[in-house]
Amino acid sequence: MRRLRNAWAVVRTNGLASKSRDTRKRVAEFEPDAATHLKRISDQLRRGRFHFQKATGIPIEKKTAGSYRPIVVAPVENSVVQRALLDVLTDQPGIERFLASSTSFGAVRTRGVPQAIAAAARAIRDGFVYYVRSDIASFFMNIDRARALAQIADAVGDVRLMEVLEPATATELANLAQLRNAGHAHLFPTHDVGVAQGCALSPLLGNVLLHEFDVAMNGAGIICLRYVDDVLILGRELRRVRKALRSAKDRLGKLGLDLYDPDEAPDKAEAGHCTDSGLEFLGCMVSYRSIRPTRKKRHELVETVKDIFRESYKAMADPLALRDREAAIAQTLLKVNNVVQGWGNQYAFCNDRGGMQDLDRKIDELVTSYLRGCARRRELLPADRAADDWRRLLGVHLLADSKHTPIIKSPSQQGQHDSTQ
Repeated sequence: MRRLRNAWAVVRTNGLASKSRDTRKRVAEFEPDAATHLKRISDQLRRGRFHFQKATGIPIEKKTAGSYRPIVVAPVENSVVQRALLDVLTDQPGIERFLASSTSFGAVRTRGVPQAIAAAARAIRDGFVYYVRSDIASFFMNIDRARALAQIADAVGDVRLMEVLEPATATELANLAQLRNAGHAHLFPTHDVGVAQGCALSPLLGNVLLHEFDVAMNGAGIICLRYVDDVLILGRELRRVRKALRSAKDRLGKLGLDLYDPDEAPDKAEAGHCTDSGLEFLGCMVSYRSIRPTRKKRHELVETVKDIFRESYKAMADPLALRDREAAIAQTLLKVNNVVQGWGNQYAFCNDRGGMQDLDRKIDELVTSYLRGCARRRELLPADRAADDWRRLLGVHLLADSKHTPIIKSPSQQGQHDSTQ
């Protein structure tokens, strides 16, 4: 139960912060009876009767035309058990060795993006100024799940645990037929090869599978940093870095994976020398003296804020539906606050405070413009319901909009009824 409660706390936090309204709704529905649900799940696991429900595959369209990111959204029960399994596995001595590499940073408790960025900055400072930055192509779709599970089974030696872990890492979709009809079924892993992007256990399987790669790729004048599927190879000579890239592609090829080559896929990979401006890695520009979010990431933040304000202003045409669409003024400002705060926390390790202040001024302008637009919208409200609709636009609940299910008729209604007798 302790593991399940801890797992639920993580799932709840992530779920309520999700951009998906459906995900937020599922978590909110689970929460009131969470203790009962967790007790039931615990009993089912203990008796070997827990069954993972089918998930939903959602192809998220990327900015590149015709390109999609396959996200698998699991029922809350699935997510809680998957997160609890991850918690259990990472505590096992046999699994810890797969996570011990000092150059692997993704899905590791004590390491993350800040530590990966710091390692890159130290390497550049120490003279490792030539680099290749690349991605492992279709990483989650090509992870050899059966091979990774076999390695975990050997490490933990627990048959009952593996009986739960195998279906926990499998992908069974409730909407597979619809995905086939739309031509998107091929995007999702439904066999022994491939794991779901969005499952808490997927990065762990990737780390298990790539542990030997991480160890072998470091040394002999080369530093190879990996964060899940992002790979950065650094060296003091471009010749050595290029050779290391060929070695990486060969090693990954034996695992059914591939690494983009900068010469063949310049939009997916890059090679060069670290100038004063540095190199791009994990959403940051990294040099020996400065770390800041990339121009692309800064632009994305501003555009996200613009989109939130734009959606709210557009929804104001229907004040009654505004609150349900989470687009009232109070809701919108809170949403922007959460986005900006989360973004700022994500890049708290950066040292370019001037750049952050510039972003704040741009966001100030967007907030001011939005509030002016709201004031203009208020002036256009019909006079006969201006006060009520303004409350609705603000997002302050109107008692008149509450559910009305009286158990007896009001005195005025009763009087009307008597007069008709």
